[in-house]
Amino acid sequence: MIQYKICGKCNKNLPATNSYFHKGNGKYKLNTWCIDCCKGYIILNKDKKKLYDKQYHVANRNRKCEIANNWYYNHIEESKNRSHQYYLQHKKENLIRSRKWNDKNRERLREIRSRQKAKRRGMKAISLFKSPFPEDIEIDYHHINSILTLPLPKRIHNLCSSNDTNYHREKCDYWITYLYGLDVKKLFSP
Repeated sequence: MIQYKICGKCNKNLPATNSYFHKGNGKYKLNTWCIDCCKGYIILNKDKKKLYDKQYHVANRNRKCEIANNWYYNHIEESKNRSHQYYLQHKKENLIRSRKWNDKNRERLREIRSRQKAKRRGMKAISLFKSPFPEDIEIDYHHINSILTLPLPKRIHNLCSSNDTNYHREKCDYWITYLYGLDVKKLFSP
């Protein structure tokens, strides 16, 4: 292993420990720039990198979602086991986090609980219309409100899933507009 290395940017002869490891760079697997030059470059180009990442995500969103879905469906048991292990290891933290969420979202919690009570009483959600999709497409019913639902392909409904209910509702509303031509916000606004 080498003791010293010349930085490719500032041309200083610095200890080899002052360079990041880089698995693809030559014999010694060290970055050509020193740590200070790398950090300076990152700070100067932070906005450019952020913009590039955003554009890349927008341009490749469908491909990335498809890869993630395929991985999940090919490793479903492994994924469930990992989730269960995480749940067991972080039970206390999850309990604290859920209590905080419950305190902040009382109205939302009341709506969820009323929907659960209605299910227990045997009151099922009402679908606005039957599924127009072929039988070979799996269907999920998306809740427009606490009672009414609309059929959506399960794959699309899963793509829209998120911990953030507003994000989920926004994405599903977009797909409902795209598939059915209905604007849910206008349909149920007072």
